[in-house]
Amino acid sequence: SNSVSFASLKKQLNIIANQQSIRVTTQQGALIMANFMTEQLDGDMKRQEKVKNGEMTQREADEESDKWESEEWEKRWSSLQSKVKIAFAKYHAVTLVMRLYEKIAAKYYDEVRMDKLTMDAYSASLKVSTKGENKSQVVNTMFYTTFWANLIAFMADYSVHQAILFYGYYIYIKDRRKKRSAEGKEDEEEEEGFNGALATSMLKKSTQLAISRGFGLFCTSIGGGVGTVVWPGWGAILFGNMGDSVGSVILDDGTSNAAKK
Repeated sequence: SNSVSFASLKKQLNIIANQQSIRVTTQQGALIMANFMTEQLDGDMKRQEKVKNGEMTQREADEESDKWESEEWEKRWSSLQSKVKIAFAKYHAVTLVMRLYEKIAAKYYDEVRMDKLTMDAYSASLKVSTKGENKSQVVNTMFYTTFWANLIAFMADYSVHQAILFYGYYIYIKDRRKKRSAEGKEDEEEEEGFNGALATSMLKKSTQLAISRGFGLFCTSIGGGVGTVVWPGWGAILFGNMGDSVGSVILDDGTSNAAKK
């Protein structure tokens, strides 16, 4: 029985590892693609405006567009490996915070609620698909199952990125004060105005981050429901991760930019 338990545990760990690998790689790939297409469209519009104003010919615009596309495409995808490594580092930080939140939640909620909060979406998807419900019922059931199963994970993800955001502002303020001190600038009125603007900026980014993570959870839940209908088990994971990626692209909150501040 011990060998069976070990085999079952090993299988679950492999599933979790594969889930997170898919999630991280899919999300980073989707962000690269979305940013590339956005900048490509913006560049094409500007070039067409120049053609319209007679500043360049259509042939020159097409050649410039082809050159930009070939250079940027290779450059951006070559950075995928480093982006995935950073994302995995964030993932491990999120996992630690998630375990902490689960421990706290266990002190306040009963086993029924904790079972929902720690449900394995993969296993739940397979179970729901065998109940014989129609497609709309399956999507509805898996939407709520995926929502509760990912709630703590998204809260942990938000907390980590919020900490990164705060740390970025802290470093910026520290460097600015050091630079002003070296230059001998001690204008208190100017400093108060700057601090007010900085606080507003930080609050805005924090709000955007919270909205985006909430929207990402919603999209993940929809993906879990649709994925169960399409491909019970792995479909819930794949479509759920795609939903999260889509949510991050639609509301680019700072989960990909927080560290750049």
